[in-house]
Amino acid sequence: MPAYFETGVIRARVPWYLVANVAFVFLLGIGKILNSQVDHQPSLVYLALLFSLCSAPILCARRLNGQYALFTLFLAIYFISCGLLDLIRLLSDVPVTSSVGLLSKTEMVLLLGGIMFVAGYQLVITFSTRDNMPSQFVARDWSLGRLVIVGLFLWIAGSLANWYWSVVLTIRSGEYHNNEGQLFTSILIAGRYLLPVGILFIAYASVTSRSRLLLALVIAVSVVQVFVGFVTDTKGGAMLGGVLVIVALLLVTGKVPKVWLFAGVLFAVFAFPLFTAYRLIVVGEHGFSNAEAARNVGKAFDLTVKSLNRVSKIIGEDRPTSFFERSTIKGSVEMIVSRTGSDVPFQHGYTLIPLITSPIPRIVWPSKLDIQVGQLLNKKFHVTDTATTYISPSHIGELYWNFGWAGVIGGMLGLGALMASINHRCDLSQYVSATRVLILAITMFELCARFEGSIAAEYSVWLRSVVAILVLHAMFSSRTPPRPSATQLGSKHSGELSVATHTAKYPNILQ
Repeated sequence: MPAYFETGVIRARVPWYLVANVAFVFLLGIGKILNSQVDHQPSLVYLALLFSLCSAPILCARRLNGQYALFTLFLAIYFISCGLLDLIRLLSDVPVTSSVGLLSKTEMVLLLGGIMFVAGYQLVITFSTRDNMPSQFVARDWSLGRLVIVGLFLWIAGSLANWYWSVVLTIRSGEYHNNEGQLFTSILIAGRYLLPVGILFIAYASVTSRSRLLLALVIAVSVVQVFVGFVTDTKGGAMLGGVLVIVALLLVTGKVPKVWLFAGVLFAVFAFPLFTAYRLIVVGEHGFSNAEAARNVGKAFDLTVKSLNRVSKIIGEDRPTSFFERSTIKGSVEMIVSRTGSDVPFQHGYTLIPLITSPIPRIVWPSKLDIQVGQLLNKKFHVTDTATTYISPSHIGELYWNFGWAGVIGGMLGLGALMASINHRCDLSQYVSATRVLILAITMFELCARFEGSIAAEYSVWLRSVVAILVLHAMFSSRTPPRPSATQLGSKHSGELSVATHTAKYPNILQ
């Protein structure tokens, strides 16, 4: 049996897994009793089964940056996307629309998709071995100087490209006046991909060197991202710097970065209402474009702060959606599952075509098919009358829209196998290197955190980002051994491992 399949660990974790699931069922029972007067409630069977599936990392994950890092993150996001809103509604006596019976068709699709992901992931891990690369290769990593120089260059270049795209070319969300040539547009898009890579380089250098100067640089980068995110009305852009720092700390140390995480929570609590007010009042009522907001930041901020109290009192259909409502995919999946095959035809792979053609630059193939899946979903299902409205299908929803049950089974099984393969080759609990950290972080962001998006869009960005990371690795990495993980450094003192005699048994992903 391969070394990675540690049955002893699973057996030791079973009691903890059972305790967690019993406690969750008890929580569901409390919600059911307290809100028994509500006519329509979420399916308790569905929530219990979903939690038992998404709590599977309790059984097998040993370290936060180990071989189950992607497994743990994806299942956490899967529960948030598919069940957390139902749980909150159950505990707060909010009625929901649900199918008659123990499980609706949508709930069966979501549960089956989760099961296939777990099966695909575990199959790869079970039949993988630690010695998965030739031992004669010498590991390569980045020197601190190159990390900082290249990271700063990529961040500045990416920031300039993002600013030009988001402020000069973008009027506001969904509205553009792009009269630039195809070549310049392609360069801008490529430049925007460099932005998160540059931030990760700087964050990795700061974490591994523990330099106060680099820590100050990381904080400065995060502040700049907040400013750009405010001007361009993108919460994700505002949080990008802080999130990537948290990811870098988590992956390198294998521990939860409590200080940065606390700062992130505070930011979400206090800044998100500001962003909501900015979108509704400054952009909506006053009609500020991104360029106008950039030129009049003080005025835009003043209008935002003054409207906070007014926005907080909006009720009914016009009220801003909460974080939990925005993060759920269950509604869109339910729409797709209930109507596909009846009044809306299956796509039979049509929405996945851009994933196949994405490696070919548009400058080479100007007439390359461009499918805006979110807008196509809005049009086919008649969600709104606005053609530019984007409805996120989610990966599992798009798989069903194309191939039905077969798409869910094969697609989610393949997704689990892909993530396990990546995580196996980038197991940071063994040795840490910049390339491994970057590939794992990009995978976490594009394939896990953005699971609600369309498949072709997210996977195309992921593929291009990974290629860019590998090219940078080939150009700038040196024959510097990868850094032993925090786990290995700790075990050195207990006699379990001698780091000094390391011979690159688990080299960088390129070797």
